[in-house]
Amino acid sequence: NWMTRALHDTWGRPAALRLLQLGAVERVVSLEREDWLGAPRREVTSVFARPLRVYDVPAPLPRALLVEGARVVSDEEGYQALAREALDPRLWVLLDGGRPQPPGPDAPGAVRPVERRADRLVYEVEARRAAWLVVQESWSAGWVARVDGRRQALRRANLLFRAVAVPAGRHAVE
Repeated sequence: NWMTRALHDTWGRPAALRLLQLGAVERVVSLEREDWLGAPRREVTSVFARPLRVYDVPAPLPRALLVEGARVVSDEEGYQALAREALDPRLWVLLDGGRPQPPGPDAPGAVRPVERRADRLVYEVEARRAAWLVVQESWSAGWVARVDGRRQALRRANLLFRAVAVPAGRHAVE
């Protein structure tokens, strides 16, 4: 529920936009005018006295990406970094454990979704260097990750999401 609290506390400010982008949120539906999100994509008459407005979130993160830079943080440090810092989640992932690592000079590789179901995600990863596959899907302690069929530690990423370490090369990650 920290994301709900953080969005509530920062709504209408740049930090809220960063949090929406971090969560791969593509659209916001609101009864209010949200000028900070730009002009609405669409207004729809509804049962309410005001129309529902649909806004596009500019530049949301993809549902999955490779990130090389890693910071190991406590929940409170992570909350502060995500809500208040200008941390670029395309370069850095905040982890609940593991080794810190600086980002490289360019993107560490590419991710292609293969399968997406409620109980299973499969990606093809082409990594130029060791990196983290960060998936903007809810973290839960029960999830299991496999890289090329071998079980791999799954980390909590950016307080809410999932990450798994992938070595350089082409890999199937599920």
